[in-house]
Amino acid sequence: MFKSAGIKTYDLMADQNGINPNDITALYKKHRIRMIFLNPIFQNPTGTLMSEERRKKVIELSSEYGIPDVEDDPYSLTSFTGEKFNYLKSLLNGESFMYLDQQWVQKKDLSVLPFLGKKK
Repeated sequence: MFKSAGIKTYDLMADQNGINPNDITALYKKHRIRMIFLNPIFQNPTGTLMSEERRKKVIELSSEYGIPDVEDDPYSLTSFTGEKFNYLKSLLNGESFMYLDQQWVQKKDLSVLPFLGKKK
């Protein structure tokens, strides 16, 4: 979806606690990324749940670098235990942020894409 809109993307590796926020710093310094797009709850394809400590660090870094976070949340309702999760948006203090849930995904509203990310 992003590539078809001409937006260059970069992958981040995830371990058992999700992505490593230090990798965001490295990407920002190397490529001057303009957005962080992630799904911290049951990340696809690993199914990992990002730790709250890392979520807070991601928000801190995005605020420091002045880049928005986009939280993609298509899977939080699929918890087998019924567990409720803290979304990134619940940890914010006015930072630039966009939350995408199942309803947004169903609409496939691509109108926001030209305003996000770094053009090739």
